[in-house]
Amino acid sequence: WLKILRGGRPVYYLADLCKLSGLSVDSMRRAAQRLVGQGLLHKAGKEIYLNALMPMGIEELAVILYRPCYILMESALFYHGIITQAPFVNTCVTPRATRNMITPLGEIIYQHIKPTLYFGYKKSGGFFLAEAEKAALDFVYLNLQNGHRPHLDEWDWTQLSLKRLKHYAKKYPQSVKTFMLPYLKNS
Repeated sequence: WLKILRGGRPVYYLADLCKLSGLSVDSMRRAAQRLVGQGLLHKAGKEIYLNALMPMGIEELAVILYRPCYILMESALFYHGIITQAPFVNTCVTPRATRNMITPLGEIIYQHIKPTLYFGYKKSGGFFLAEAEKAALDFVYLNLQNGHRPHLDEWDWTQLSLKRLKHYAKKYPQSVKTFMLPYLKNS
């Protein structure tokens, strides 16, 4: 197992481990439990294991566990330098149902977003990340949807393209456009 895991991948599904080992599903489940106990694998989800010998970031894990999704909210805002405080939770958006997962790397929240608003992200390393302007609009949209008034007064607005922000805002409900209006004028 050490040889397989050292030269392997960061994430394995149970079916992958069965193919690599030649073991049946039941035998592999027992073997995987032993490997978890030995600290060589970490259970990350139903029949999903992290290779302890090839660490990965929570962002890469997030896009593997629940597809399609992209990194958003405070995580993307921090990454783009719009906010200065690192988030405690990694938040993603998905056109699928809202879901929370506790993983060995931390908590991941998947927020549902309308399929028509599922755009504005790019591949960044091993994961998909919302563009700065999209992260800002989604942050406002999802907060308003959840009955919260987002606070944007500490944001570094110089990191945002006013032109792209206005362009993307056209696709959002009026509540988002109305909320963003004072910020768009001051940027």
